[in-house]
Amino acid sequence: MELERTMKDDDIRYPRNIFRELITEDSPYAFYLFQWVPYQTEAKQWRLKMQHDVKHFNGKVEYNIWPNGSHCGSFHDDEVEFIRISRNQGGYEWSDPRGKSK
Repeated sequence: MELERTMKDDDIRYPRNIFRELITEDSPYAFYLFQWVPYQTEAKQWRLKMQHDVKHFNGKVEYNIWPNGSHCGSFHDDEVEFIRISRNQGGYEWSDPRGKSK
């Protein structure tokens, strides 16, 4: 018996879509998405297909890169100390709404 597909792509909440919702709604909680996390942990294995900022062990930083294969921008995976999701994602840029009058 073949299973029938019942979910449409629009029904699936991909991290990329959740991110866009957060930054376009100016959520102050989105701040937590943009924190540096150690890369040589689960972050290396479970990195998202989104733009990231990466920090080398020597302090050099590259912004808005796509982790790909065994590289993060011009860095090899083993050269990356920290990684974070970039605030700018394909035309959407998050800024902290706290302190702004609406």
